[in-house]
Amino acid sequence: MNVIAKLVAVATGSVLVAVLSAVPASARVLEHDHFNDSGSEPFTECAGIDATVAWDDDVHLLIKTKRSGKLVYFGVNVHGVTTFTNDDTGKTYTNVYSVRDRDHLITDNGDGTLTITVRTSAMSKWYADGSFVLKTAGQFAFQFMVDDGGTPSDPSDDVEIPDTFVPLKEVGIDTTAGRDFCEDLALFTA
Repeated sequence: MNVIAKLVAVATGSVLVAVLSAVPASARVLEHDHFNDSGSEPFTECAGIDATVAWDDDVHLLIKTKRSGKLVYFGVNVHGVTTFTNDDTGKTYTNVYSVRDRDHLITDNGDGTLTITVRTSAMSKWYADGSFVLKTAGQFAFQFMVDDGGTPSDPSDDVEIPDTFVPLKEVGIDTTAGRDFCEDLALFTA
């Protein structure tokens, strides 16, 4: 999974977990919210590199019904900055990104499952100690299925069905393709 796909998954997953339990099924716009998520912590994912990760994300969330008003659609815009600082050198590897993620189509399959088609556009620019080094930008679409828990209009009890993720379209550029993040972190913060 590329960096943008990971960012989308993390951003969307975090937002959905935070709001699913509060979603009623009857209004057109169910929730329209804006919040900031920021913090820092030790980054331990790359062996041999002592680093700290700090993030600052502005999140805009829209949850609404469409068409018949029975199915709930999610949309999220995330604009953020994540900075990895090498604790030994003080040098940084920074990702500035913007992700727009929208449920495009939800199909009630009539068998207790929903097929959700999502469209995403994203841009991610990487900087090594302030100098531009890599870029990912593009659009992609994918779909997956959920068990609707017997309540197609209430996403709070939906469970994703394993192995139903299907990429549909990917267009753009990715200069991070084929690169190893930990090697880049070591290289750009040495």
